[in-house]
Amino acid sequence: MTKWIDTSRLLVDTNVLVLFAVGAVNRQRIQTFKRSSQYAAQDFDLLLDAFAGLCLLLK
Repeated sequence: MTKWIDTSRLLVDTNVLVLFAVGAVNRQRIQTFKRSSQYAAQDFDLLLDAFAGLCLLLK
């Protein structure tokens, strides 16, 4: 099942921004970093997809 994310209206929580920052620097640290340990690498992939869609809309 494909999940579609409506990125035309995207509100990002600070915890999700931490996930983005940690995953962008070192994907393996997502599970071990205190503030992002509740997320998995798959969550980071979904976040990247959502941000990619948002970037396309802004261009």
